[in-house]
Amino acid sequence: MVRARVTPLAIVPVVMTTVATFRLAPGQLHLDGIFEVAPSATVEFERVVPTHDYVVQYFWVTDIDEEQVVAVADDERVDAEVVDHVNDAYLLRVQWNRDSASALVGSLMDWAVTLLSAVGTCDGWAFEVRSDTHEELSGFLGELAASDVAMELTNIHRLLPSSDEGYGMTDAQREAIVLAYEHGYFETPHETSLAAIASELGITHQSLSSRLQRGLQHLVEETLVEE
Repeated sequence: MVRARVTPLAIVPVVMTTVATFRLAPGQLHLDGIFEVAPSATVEFERVVPTHDYVVQYFWVTDIDEEQVVAVADDERVDAEVVDHVNDAYLLRVQWNRDSASALVGSLMDWAVTLLSAVGTCDGWAFEVRSDTHEELSGFLGELAASDVAMELTNIHRLLPSSDEGYGMTDAQREAIVLAYEHGYFETPHETSLAAIASELGITHQSLSSRLQRGLQHLVEETLVEE
């Protein structure tokens, strides 16, 4: 009898992806100048593109009129460029170098963390970041704390494992949809509320609502809409 040769399985290190949510008090970012021009506006980060020397930031501003958004773009504290306009929302682009960046943006440039979401109003900012290592996340949060940023850490949790088919959704959007489903939010009547799910994730009700809306939009586009 010939015995098959068994090759030991390679041990693959498990990456423990951790998500942290925190809030910043008003006045901590250069973009807070938006709320002086348009106090009722809401700002939602769309994408952050960090490099060694600068960060390019895209963000949506809603509840703002055309005159106000022009004033925001011209404000030297914000120094933004309007790149798109969809219904009542404006997409703006801003670039910070290391000298002009806020403590938060500078920390994003220094540590291997990914910004998942950020929503700001005149009452403050709600952020969510992800890191594959505890050391990087601790370093990021520690650097923020050392810079005297008025930060409140609201939640730290492990990210739900993602499937191979993301259907265009971010990990954070998928996690929000899965939690909403598992907790019975999509049942009639609802078995839970958005506020309860947002509390579990450590984000604001507004952030969760936006995340669900964008995630479901991607899901429909990828699975039901024929090109």
